[in-house]
Amino acid sequence: MRHSGSTALFNILRLAYESMGKKIFSDYCERIDLLSLDINDYDVVLIKIHEPRDDMVELADVVITTTRDLRDTVASAVRRGFYLLKQLNSVVEYSKYNRLLHSFWSSSSDYNFVYEKFIKDGIKEVDNILQYLDIKGGMSAEICEMVSDLPTDNYATTLLTPQHITDPERKESFSSTLQLKDIIEIERNNYAWLIDNGYELK
Repeated sequence: MRHSGSTALFNILRLAYESMGKKIFSDYCERIDLLSLDINDYDVVLIKIHEPRDDMVELADVVITTTRDLRDTVASAVRRGFYLLKQLNSVVEYSKYNRLLHSFWSSSSDYNFVYEKFIKDGIKEVDNILQYLDIKGGMSAEICEMVSDLPTDNYATTLLTPQHITDPERKESFSSTLQLKDIIEIERNNYAWLIDNGYELK
């Protein structure tokens, strides 16, 4: 999903493998030419992706997805002035679009990273994903600290920009960002998804 902690997840994995001394290639899928990438040159190839890509599903050894309350993903896009939201010109349509991304990748997911759980207890969630990937070293606390202090001026490495962080103090929510009529419409259009993923309705 977009706006669901995918950049944080990308950097958690990148930092974990780098800490192990692995030779790693990491990037955003839209910036790389897969045909020219020799994966045999690396111990780990880590690619962040949102858009549905059958070729990436086929190539991946492990697919890790992210989940966040759809309403909050839309609110984040609104605060960010996100270009795809502007193109769709509708918060309701953007919620459907993000839900479809989630559905596509969830069908191939090996592990799901839940944004709200990470915000509540980052060390525990980082520890869980490192255990799943059999990455040993007890470095979850250090990785959480590094992720929280990532620079926003080194996109080539972190894929993080100043625009990513729309609520640095975590005081905002979809309720404070979106209009009530839009929240109600998003819930109507995504009722089953919200319930199935454990999110309460307004």
